[in-house]
Amino acid sequence: MDPSMDLSLIESYCHVSLSGAANPVYAIPAADLLMPGHMKRTLALSGELLRATSQELPASFIGLSIYNLCAAVQVVLAQHNRLLDLSLSNLTFQIELSGKYPLSHFRIHEIRWIDVPADDERREAFVQQELTAFYKTTVLPVIHTAAKSAGVMPSLLWNQYGARTCSLLDYVRDNVPSSSVQDRFNRDYKVQTELDGPEVFDRRKNPFSHNPRYVDSPYYPDKKVIIRSSCCMYYCQVDGVYCYTCPKLTAEQRDAMRDKLQNKAT
Repeated sequence: MDPSMDLSLIESYCHVSLSGAANPVYAIPAADLLMPGHMKRTLALSGELLRATSQELPASFIGLSIYNLCAAVQVVLAQHNRLLDLSLSNLTFQIELSGKYPLSHFRIHEIRWIDVPADDERREAFVQQELTAFYKTTVLPVIHTAAKSAGVMPSLLWNQYGARTCSLLDYVRDNVPSSSVQDRFNRDYKVQTELDGPEVFDRRKNPFSHNPRYVDSPYYPDKKVIIRSSCCMYYCQVDGVYCYTCPKLTAEQRDAMRDKLQNKAT
């Protein structure tokens, strides 16, 4: 591994690292997630740990786990101008308990990368080509296998990616001081969101393209939080409730929840 390539951001934000989870309760070669039997077992364990009342929740959990790979690719492209090898054969999927809640991790077997062309025009073409290949050969097959194994539509997984990507954009803007990194991230975000939906993602719309909506934070008066682009299904668990940022909530329901959360905090 190149000691100059700091991967701490994708470890903390995306849960993708060389070390992996500290105390995994489950681990499987990521490539095995393409096998229906292994995927069903992974969904079953995820559902048990999540106390799920339906298959929608573990499917969502897998979908958001795969999103973290997408985010990690974008971050490393911007930070280091390198395409990190996050192919399934180079990864182990892990689940770790954080308190009583499961968290997913990906452990990287070997740090490998391809250097991205420095020239702007060549770089854009390279990023477009490599992101297309990554989504079609790595992300799309896992999404389809998870959806089919859970008996849900792939859109349940894909539709959460829009707001997640906008949140990552906000995070980089607010937490990464380097203007050159921010500039590369913004340019790569434009490439990512302009990829053709039917050709690349086998769906009508590019899942990363999203017009974000924000509402007042229930905890910080001067801050806004983003409304999810789709329900994360975390209400589909024992004693589950909708998230404050769930798009299924009406304005009145969200206002009532905000008052309740604020009263609880005080």
